[in-house]
Amino acid sequence: MLLCKKIKIEVSDQDAATLEFMQSKCRGLYNWWVMKLRSGERWPGWEKAKATLQESRQYDPEINAVYGKLLQEVFFRLDHAMQGFFRRVQAGEKKPGFPRVKPRHQFFTLCYPAMYLDKFEGNTIVLPTGGGRKWGPKSYPNIVAHLTENPPEHFHEVAVSRDARGNYYCSFVYDDTEQGVTDDGHKPHEKRKKRKTRTMRDDGIVAFDLGIKTLATGVNDQGRFYHIGGFKGYRWHNRQLDKIRSKRDRCKKQSRRYLYLSRVYKRIAERKRNKQRDCLHKASYLIAGKLAERAVVIGDLSQQQMVIPQKERETRQERNKRRMRNRIVYNDWGLYGFVQMLTYKCLRFGKELYIIDERDTTRMCHACKHLQDMPLWKRTYRCANENCALVMDRDENSAVNIYELSFSRIVATVVVFVLVIVNQPWAFLAAAVVFFLASITDFFDGYLARRYHVVSQLGVFLDLTADKVFVSAILIAFVQLGLVPAWIVVIIIAREFVVSGMRLMAAAKGTVIPAGKLGKQKTFITLVAMEGILLGMGLGASHLSLFPLMLHFNSNQLNVGDFLLLIADVLMVIAVIWTVLSGVEYVRGALPLLQDKQDTAISKA
Repeated sequence: MLLCKKIKIEVSDQDAATLEFMQSKCRGLYNWWVMKLRSGERWPGWEKAKATLQESRQYDPEINAVYGKLLQEVFFRLDHAMQGFFRRVQAGEKKPGFPRVKPRHQFFTLCYPAMYLDKFEGNTIVLPTGGGRKWGPKSYPNIVAHLTENPPEHFHEVAVSRDARGNYYCSFVYDDTEQGVTDDGHKPHEKRKKRKTRTMRDDGIVAFDLGIKTLATGVNDQGRFYHIGGFKGYRWHNRQLDKIRSKRDRCKKQSRRYLYLSRVYKRIAERKRNKQRDCLHKASYLIAGKLAERAVVIGDLSQQQMVIPQKERETRQERNKRRMRNRIVYNDWGLYGFVQMLTYKCLRFGKELYIIDERDTTRMCHACKHLQDMPLWKRTYRCANENCALVMDRDENSAVNIYELSFSRIVATVVVFVLVIVNQPWAFLAAAVVFFLASITDFFDGYLARRYHVVSQLGVFLDLTADKVFVSAILIAFVQLGLVPAWIVVIIIAREFVVSGMRLMAAAKGTVIPAGKLGKQKTFITLVAMEGILLGMGLGASHLSLFPLMLHFNSNQLNVGDFLLLIADVLMVIAVIWTVLSGVEYVRGALPLLQDKQDTAISKA
């Protein structure tokens, strides 16, 4: 797995000026392209955009003093930003977020590929600058940076950044599987501090409800609740920032005191961000690394849901409450960052992260499923149903609902299987309704995974297991009733076993085989065909089908169900063809995993 280690570096004043010069030129090139795109020019892609670098050199000869790989990285970063913008537009988001201009006070990160850093001795790294050869004499000498810590072995690239205090850092991207390997291929024996052994469970899951006051409230399959608090120091930092901002606003701009207060403001703001980030890291580490569950389930909660809208006639107290609440939501909560950290930590520790739609989980009683309004100021859930009268913390009740929703598809499998075995028209219609509701949950799970970029080992326990059991069980019921031949079910189930084995083998090696287009099309066609069979049998089909072959088109008793069943049988044959093609696609994608991994580590002088 790729990790990153951030190390502080010590550079001379001349080298610091060189870094500032190169990052300013890279930022200027980036902003120039952003303004061109904003004026209506079409993004040609990074290859064609990089070809215009020669024209930029002729327009601004000072660019020749910048290392060429840094200039090329500008086009790669802009291409990533544009591709993200295109994806958000295609997804239909209201605010897709066009790439913004980088402000002057923000340091433009400089990314050096490791293969071009040939001068590396101990804790001293030499960062090359531009110039020399056909570009003329060097305007700035190479930068000599002294690392304050030992760098990782076999790193892939180095990113140079600067914080608000003016300190420079080098971030090394490396693979944890390549660390600590000697020349003979064995890891050195190091004495480590013994930790207290804890019993780990491999078959349980834990579900969490995210919130503001309590960052995460969870429950596991044994009924144990977890309460994980969020960042609590934002109140003190916000008071300090407001006080400094008030003093600075009364000063003349660019005066000595104005600049001094600006530096203090940046320092306190950075301290607040670091404490918040550290708190979110610890919370995500506690969930993914310390808890004994195999999988983690969280609800789909967005910051926009927690914002208090502005009223037409609001009192001063309501206005202050709204501003304080919205400030906490937007600046001090860090929900999106926490989900991204949790995704990374789950992948790091081999846990599965599953995001589900948490609609009505706060309003629903987990005991009797009664719905009632729950405003944000109500922290205790009191069920209004007289026969239930449940009294429970609202976050704990929501966590139990999220945990139960994670198994809804497995429960739906049992219900649909029993209804199909009943072999009655009314049972088929009821099974068709339950099957449709369970199928659309699979679609929403995929949407949430794409929204949060959770394309790691998602679904080995919940998604993959529930989907495979759901489809396989109902197909087996179809075989028992003679609605589908056995050879079709054998092909589909065999393909699922092969693909699941490939994914597990890839997960063991730290890689992911995402679902391809053929696999998604196969799933869609199979679900539509199964839904058509249920509806056709529910409407009394008995004259048109392929399994068994009945094509009595001249019958006077034909109805809609007959045509639905015939179309569903044809789709089932198409699904088998797509099953074979998608299986071949997965096997081709997993062929490199069958080969021995060769050592591609970069040697350093």
